[in-house]
Amino acid sequence: MKVSELKIGMLIRPKDDYVWFPIEGPENSTYKWCYVRKLYLSSPISDVCATYLGTRKEMNLASEDSQWSNRFILVAGEIYSVDPSAWPNILAVD
Repeated sequence: MKVSELKIGMLIRPKDDYVWFPIEGPENSTYKWCYVRKLYLSSPISDVCATYLGTRKEMNLASEDSQWSNRFILVAGEIYSVDPSAWPNILAVD
């Protein structure tokens, strides 16, 4: 998926055989981080749909809230900033 195609509130999901996967971030980060990986790895967050929440600017967040990523999702009841390299493995839900 191209980030230019994202719209706030859009449902997205990992590609087939991929899952949302948590990343250990710095302790001072306000939000958790995630990326998308193949299903064979342990401890995924979820393989279900997520809601795209927008960019840091669209959400009125300070750059200190997540210096590592500019785009946020809601998945499994938690807000995550998404690894920029994950977007090619994420699809829009029809």
